[in-house]
Amino acid sequence: AAAGRGASPLPGGPAAAVGGPRGAPWLPVLLCTAAVFLGGEVLPYSVCSRHGLAIASRTLCLTRLLMLAAFPVCYPLSRLLDWALRQELSVFSTRERLLETLRAAGPHGDLVREELAMVQGALELRTKVVEDVLTPLADCFMLRADAVLDFATVSEILRSGYTRIPVYEGDRRDNIVDLLFVKDLAFVDPDDCTPLQTVTRFYRRPLHCVFNDTRLDTLLEEFKKGKSHLAIVQRVNNEGEGDPFYEVMGIVTLEDVIEEIIKSEILDETDLYTDNRKKERVPHRGRKPQDFSIFRLSESEMKVKISPQLLLATHRFMATEVEPFKSPYLSEKILLRLLKHPNVIQELKYDRKNKKAAEHYLYQRNRPVDYFVLILQGKVQVEVGKEGLRFENGAFTYYGVPAIMAVVSSENDVRKMGSLAGSSFL
Repeated sequence: AAAGRGASPLPGGPAAAVGGPRGAPWLPVLLCTAAVFLGGEVLPYSVCSRHGLAIASRTLCLTRLLMLAAFPVCYPLSRLLDWALRQELSVFSTRERLLETLRAAGPHGDLVREELAMVQGALELRTKVVEDVLTPLADCFMLRADAVLDFATVSEILRSGYTRIPVYEGDRRDNIVDLLFVKDLAFVDPDDCTPLQTVTRFYRRPLHCVFNDTRLDTLLEEFKKGKSHLAIVQRVNNEGEGDPFYEVMGIVTLEDVIEEIIKSEILDETDLYTDNRKKERVPHRGRKPQDFSIFRLSESEMKVKISPQLLLATHRFMATEVEPFKSPYLSEKILLRLLKHPNVIQELKYDRKNKKAAEHYLYQRNRPVDYFVLILQGKVQVEVGKEGLRFENGAFTYYGVPAIMAVVSSENDVRKMGSLAGSSFL
């Protein structure tokens, strides 16, 4: 451009000399116009369009000299135009004009449609807010804080396909209190039925909250700092007569921001929908639904686990204090094998909503039983006598000894009768 502007006045002198004062009046004008157009516009632009960087590097000193010479006139004029027009005069001055140019041009040459969409998405990023891309709270996969990480819960987590799961407390899903990472379950055994709060309180994953009017470029910068790749979106609710409060609208992830940049949905192996808002299902890929039941223990293999210390204490207590399990009737090795049997040690949970459930009663009045119960942990309430006296018993209290003593006594009588019959026979 500088070469073109510098070459423009050069053909004026020869054109005036050719015309002279006596020549035709239109000839100097025609020659001057042709010389300016060809020598000052077409030729410099043609050369500089292909070799612009090479020419600019060699004429850098001249360009700076011309800029310095024109500065006293150009700078005040530019400031005056900025004040008068209130906008930049360059075609690519604003992001909006650049976007309009890209939309009008469309994909051509080396710029394919996907690349054009990425450029548009990057330019539009700061014009969009979190509310435009969030996943509504009703569509989020979440867990209750009082959940137990048993086989069913862990299977549901793995089947969902999410790596970060919000945890809410109570019956309100907007009361998010913790965040569970799937990798936090690496050392959790579903057979242990570990409470979810035990895991979340150990790791203490921070909750990252943003407002619904936060720009996506600002959110991307926060994600890049490593705070979190999932944020809880909230807004200030001024509706009603009460005080304003924070209302949780949903969640937004780093994947949502990247999808807005590339103008396309990112699908992984576990996605069921291409868009959480439109609920468009992923086309069938021939993928079978995941079935984790093959990893589940059968009912005969499932048992309540107790610590080795408690198992040893139980074994010693029964072998020394409970008559039917003492050495004259049962060896210590057989007793230990009996305690390790899957169906011997059981866990009973008290349901406060259904206090009179049948499984809450170990023994009932006037109902004969044939089993023995030893309390290892927890408490039981005992009601005895016609007066209905009630008291509580704790660990290592036992009931039902007469039921198994009758069996032991009958077996001993059979053995004695057999030995006597053998002696008389001999």
